[in-house]
Amino acid sequence: MVDVDVQEMPSVCGTAVREGVTVGLDEPDDYMRYKKLEKQLEHLDVMEEYVKLETRNLEKELLHAQEEVISIKFMN
Repeated sequence: MVDVDVQEMPSVCGTAVREGVTVGLDEPDDYMRYKKLEKQLEHLDVMEEYVKLETRNLEKELLHAQEEVISIKFMN
């Protein structure tokens, strides 16, 4: 087996081999980006649920208001 110095081994896809272990050079940046996007997705999911709930409530409120308008018309 031939020992190869890290400087002699070219970087392939942003990785380098050191003592038999592959180390991702972009790993912290990619991981942080992944976590940030994961957090944004979670926030958007919460917002989506809120919008759906609010839409249902507004539809109920509209129906109630329409019923009130009809009852007011019959009273006059």
